[in-house]
Amino acid sequence: MPGLDRYVAKQFANPSGLGGRIVCAVMNRQNRPLYDAVLAGLPATVSGRVLDVGCGNGFVMELLAAANKGVVVVGVDPSPGVIAAARRHYRKAVEQGGMVLAVGSAGATGQPDASFDLAYSVNTVYFWPDLAAGLAEMARVLKPGGLFVNALYTPEVLGEHPHTRYGYRKYEPDELVMAARAVGLTAEAVSLRLDGRRSAGRSAFCVRCVKAMV
Repeated sequence: MPGLDRYVAKQFANPSGLGGRIVCAVMNRQNRPLYDAVLAGLPATVSGRVLDVGCGNGFVMELLAAANKGVVVVGVDPSPGVIAAARRHYRKAVEQGGMVLAVGSAGATGQPDASFDLAYSVNTVYFWPDLAAGLAEMARVLKPGGLFVNALYTPEVLGEHPHTRYGYRKYEPDELVMAARAVGLTAEAVSLRLDGRRSAGRSAFCVRCVKAMV
């Protein structure tokens, strides 16, 4: 059903309306093993300011904040609808300053230079309109020595789902490593083990990028 697959792909890329709310709920459930693998690979203690690129409804932000008291997690997403919904859902955390939610994209976060100790993006890079611009933006907003973790499913896993034929750009690890290095970040690809998948060792990976110290 190409029409339905196109609609689903569009909602994953930029959730809106009732379909967007449903897609976000599905993402939180289906992607939880990926979220857990990413969080497990972060530094043992996360402090300072953290940026979630493509934060959706803020689910990963909440997990990170709950495990790291005192951290400020800033989430940007191109969908005004999901940002508005996340602000309502996490109203208390937003009012207390622990969570900041804003409309923005990977290539234009709207955040100040050198303002984050850590940034991450989980399962969103397929939709970035300009990979180089997004990575350059990460280099801009990170402090010297800051870490950016870009996590995603392998092309093989994405290919198991028909909707990924529409609007998804599927990346191999080396392609993302080379792109990160081209904007001045050091980068390495790391396989992520996702519990519950038969191909757990070949399901997903992340590219860990570090901004050079001045």
